[in-house]
Amino acid sequence: MSDSLPQQADQHIPRRYQLARMLARRWLCWVYRKVRLLCAKALHESGSALVVLNGEANFLHAIALVAALDRRITCILPHDEGQSFWRRQVADWLGMIVMENDESAPQAAMSAAKEILSQGDAVAVFARAGVARSEALSDSCLSVARLAVEAETGRSGGLGLEIRPLYFLGSQDSKARGDLLIYAGAPLAIHPFSSGAAGDASVRTIAVELEDRLTDTPFRLQERDVQYFLADLETVLRTDLSEDWAARPNWKQTTDGFEISRLIVECVEQLNVLDPERLVGLRIELERYREELRQWSLRQAEVEASGVWVGSGLRRGWYWLESIVGFPIALYGLANHLVPTAFLSWRGLIRQIKTSDPGQAWLLRAMVVLGWYFVEVAFCAKWFGRVAAGYYTLTLPLSGLYLWRYYWMLRARTRLLYAATSLAGQREKLRQKRKAFLDELNQIRDAYAGSLQVTK
Repeated sequence: MSDSLPQQADQHIPRRYQLARMLARRWLCWVYRKVRLLCAKALHESGSALVVLNGEANFLHAIALVAALDRRITCILPHDEGQSFWRRQVADWLGMIVMENDESAPQAAMSAAKEILSQGDAVAVFARAGVARSEALSDSCLSVARLAVEAETGRSGGLGLEIRPLYFLGSQDSKARGDLLIYAGAPLAIHPFSSGAAGDASVRTIAVELEDRLTDTPFRLQERDVQYFLADLETVLRTDLSEDWAARPNWKQTTDGFEISRLIVECVEQLNVLDPERLVGLRIELERYREELRQWSLRQAEVEASGVWVGSGLRRGWYWLESIVGFPIALYGLANHLVPTAFLSWRGLIRQIKTSDPGQAWLLRAMVVLGWYFVEVAFCAKWFGRVAAGYYTLTLPLSGLYLWRYYWMLRARTRLLYAATSLAGQREKLRQKRKAFLDELNQIRDAYAGSLQVTK
């Protein structure tokens, strides 16, 4: 088990590959906090190995795998994952095979993969299991099984080839990225399946076993967590429907008795098996939305409970005006009282003091402030004269009292005024965030429904 990216490189690996891998490691450590390769001791060993990355093709996952291993590994990517110029360059530096956009590309990639495996090196491909209702095997698992059988039987005595499934867990959202986890599942030996059966039967047997391995992902959510997610999702759907119906004229239907559709439940359960990384991302998005909604509701309740002054336009205007006009005066008072305030805060004399006599506490505070007044007035008298010092002395307590009031006003009035003004805009942002989340969910649902129609 490795908790971070390995740092040693095989001396037989080309220098260009080593340099590109080192840069990839540095970049990944910047994108993610850590890349953790779990239960993957066998992956670092030499010999032929066919590594299967669970899920749809993902360029970032391919880079992470190359960077995480000490040995050289060749990743095969579809054309869509290597379209841009920079991706093509990175793929070339890391020795990846990006298939061209033509019908002969899969066969050419398979031939190249068989050649690499015959040389005792490792190849990585992407595959995922089929939908839950489908009795047919997925094309990707069949392709991996066919590649393994042909590579194993194409050499006299066999390669001793193993299929090693890998599972990834790491948020694709830049705001929620933490560690990227890569878990290596139990290897699937090819020789017992390919030695005694016909070619097509061997391919199907291995594909069935591979699908079972891929669906048994260690990162899927527990059933209890899935039910919590579905309950929160139902609440969000209810809210969205209520707002849509409330905007329609003379619409009287309510969400009473509303239940989440069976299709969405099946889609979430399917996602938990085939793509738990995406389900975790959806759950993080939903929890982030609910937390922001909770904060908004608290601010709204605080504004509503603040008193009648919030509803008075005259008083609101006065507090806004004082917040702007009074700022220079408060800044002047802060400059005069910055040193005693810092000292009192350092000694714990502002909020708390270790004494049972509150009068003594206030006496100590007054002595500190008056002592600093004496220093300031003496300095002013020396440099600007006694007359200026006299006027300055009058401003000290007045500016101190106004600083106190301004601080109270910022906390008890200006903050609530700003909250009341921004509530509508924040609510609209929350609505847009909810719509974006539901749009993503609908895309996943539609893709799942389409896969069910294809398999019928």
